[in-house]
Amino acid sequence: MRFIQLNFITTDIIPTDPNTPVRKNGDSLGDARIGEFRYLNLRIDQNRVVRNSDSLLESADDVADPDLDIVDWRVEVRTP
Repeated sequence: MRFIQLNFITTDIIPTDPNTPVRKNGDSLGDARIGEFRYLNLRIDQNRVVRNSDSLLESADDVADPDLDIVDWRVEVRTP
């Protein structure tokens, strides 16, 4: 395997009963204001660090709750 698709998700609730209708608030990579949700295609056979500023996949202030807003992130790949 050389690539993975990665996403981060924040949410305000984790329902334990799948039959209970619950409105969850959250954020993931992409711009939630326009319903855009994206994955980071990450090569994993090379050492590297990827930051939000490198790819601009995530917009700050795209969700109402600042506790859920993903504003910056970093992923580090280390090969054996």
